[in-house]
Amino acid sequence: MVLVMMGLPCLIQPGIFVLPTAAGAWLSWSFAAFWLIRLYSQFFVYRADLWRGKRMETVVHWWFSFLWTALAGLFATCGAVQLGWLA
Repeated sequence: MVLVMMGLPCLIQPGIFVLPTAAGAWLSWSFAAFWLIRLYSQFFVYRADLWRGKRMETVVHWWFSFLWTALAGLFATCGAVQLGWLA
């Protein structure tokens, strides 16, 4: 349900992430924080023996780690645009 609620603004009105508004900045930085926490959890909350030494699980682990990093970076960039840090 969380991912659906996070995905709806991205699908329905993606411009909200780059138009300079207080709500857009809050939303962008909140999404970036969520994905950073998810990335942290990938390495430090879940046990490494769930994926380490298993070929398929290791590939999936690193693929999702890249995905969480990309999403955190994307929303942090949107937040920086919102605050005028990037043009």
